[in-house]
Amino acid sequence: PWKLPHIILPKPASSSMRPQGAVRRGAIKSTLKEELQEKSDGSSEKGDEVGEEKLSPEEESASEPVNLEVIGTNTGPTMFRLPSQDSLSGENTVSEEMLAEEARKKSKEEEAAAKERAAQRQQLAIEELVQSERNYLRMLQICSVDIRSSLQQLQPPLANLDRLFLYIEDVMEVSSRLLSLLDRRPSGEPQFLQTLCDSFLSLSSDIEAAYKEYLAYYNQISIVENSYKQKEALWNEIVRIIKASAPEVNASSLSFFLVMPVQRIARYPLLLQTIQKHTDTSHPAFKLLEKTALTSIALNCRINEYKRFREVADKYKKTETLTIKDKINRLNPHSIAKKTARFSQQLKHETGIKPKLVDEEFDAFEGFFNILEHGILVLLENVETYLLHLQRFLDCRTEEFDLDMDGEKSPICYKEITTALRQWILPTFEKRMRTLIHKPLCA
Repeated sequence: PWKLPHIILPKPASSSMRPQGAVRRGAIKSTLKEELQEKSDGSSEKGDEVGEEKLSPEEESASEPVNLEVIGTNTGPTMFRLPSQDSLSGENTVSEEMLAEEARKKSKEEEAAAKERAAQRQQLAIEELVQSERNYLRMLQICSVDIRSSLQQLQPPLANLDRLFLYIEDVMEVSSRLLSLLDRRPSGEPQFLQTLCDSFLSLSSDIEAAYKEYLAYYNQISIVENSYKQKEALWNEIVRIIKASAPEVNASSLSFFLVMPVQRIARYPLLLQTIQKHTDTSHPAFKLLEKTALTSIALNCRINEYKRFREVADKYKKTETLTIKDKINRLNPHSIAKKTARFSQQLKHETGIKPKLVDEEFDAFEGFFNILEHGILVLLENVETYLLHLQRFLDCRTEEFDLDMDGEKSPICYKEITTALRQWILPTFEKRMRTLIHKPLCA
């Protein structure tokens, strides 16, 4: 009898086979069934055995269907998501959270570093204000004490020496008060900013009063110094005294020291605004610091306005001594026409061609002010003469003379009284007279 040939199917790959392998093996099995049925008409049982040939375990495992998750809607195309895609999406979410956390940490670190830098710059600005105020006061003391005392010893005495240092003592006094208030608390403490603002605001009116007089009078200081420069020998001696009194600053003129108050009052707003720039708005003293900075700016504006008013007033009070040549050089068509019109108007009034307007009240006030001006000038001259004589009297130490009257009571009493007058009473009287009488008359 005819035997059915033994058919060996190829083994599929175990793990790398696609799900479609099971479909292809089903098609092969159906084809074998048809061939066996054609060759063997009665051996259906054998054909069934051949058709039911079992696959190997690897084939069965390869032919198992893969579980797929259907994604999508009824209307759109169907999408499948494998289980490995779920794990990848989870890993991506974790990595994004880690990156966001790192970005937040980096942002916080940068913000903390920026705040630290601002705090350091604020502290540097505060220390600069305090230290520069201390150095500024020391320079003024060198000028008004050491240099001034040396200049007073020159022979013959310098003219207008007291006018050179007229308002500098008031500036020194207000600067010393400001430093004493600032020294109550160390500059490194957090509450020092509050102390700084309170101190400046409490002294703002005194600062304005002292500096506005000094700045308004500064032009006169320059005039006095220029008068000294015109005498070469005298100026060389002044420069020698300045360098000997302050060798560490390399100064060669009095204006090096006398211009410092002009520069200092303009520097307060800059320093306060620098501190405000590096102070956080959430700081407890920020509002007070802002008020202090605005006060310093307004203070400078008022001082400059007062200085301009004084310059305009001095311009009209100034009496010029011009030669005939200078007066001729000043002539021009406009001035000639102006003077001619004024002269013709005066002629018309005097001849009666045009009625003359008379303001009796104005004339009375004019006469009063002329008398007052003359009296003030005479009083100023007398006070300066008296102070000069008083200074000469103090320089003459009569109590030290040997009068050959030992043992007598009268010379002993005279020496005691004269010593007290020269050392305590008259110097105090001279200082009060300069402050209360001479200084207002010179203003």
